[in-house]
Amino acid sequence: MKASLRSIVFSAAAAGTLLASTGMVLAADPIAERIHGFKDNKHAVAAIKDAMASGHQAAITAPAKQIAAFAARIPSLFPAGSTNDDSKARDAIWDNFPDFTAKAQALQSNAQALADLTATGKATPAQVKTAFVKVAESCKACHLRYKEEE
Repeated sequence: MKASLRSIVFSAAAAGTLLASTGMVLAADPIAERIHGFKDNKHAVAAIKDAMASGHQAAITAPAKQIAAFAARIPSLFPAGSTNDDSKARDAIWDNFPDFTAKAQALQSNAQALADLTATGKATPAQVKTAFVKVAESCKACHLRYKEEE
């Protein structure tokens, strides 16, 4: 019985350590994670534009959902002072974090609205374009204030 209890305790401790270390690995480099996420967003926007050009509404839903999901995570990927030579984040992010967070929430909301609209397959091209413009404007609003442009 003691050996069994010891085995359970050891297994639980090992699992906890593994989960904790995995979490630390995922959160260890928020700069790399956000750079990757923003590159994925750029590809998602291109996919949406292609789908709009071809009139294939169903192909818009998944990339719009991808943008919405990433947007929900954006504030957590900007812990205070997380910048380096690879980062294009301006100090204004941390100087006005509530506004930065609000802009990420607007992107999330607008991208989800686009996904919901196109999921029905019944939206007009004008409705899709209007919804996409809101997504693009959300991106631009953040870039103008919070990203160093090349």
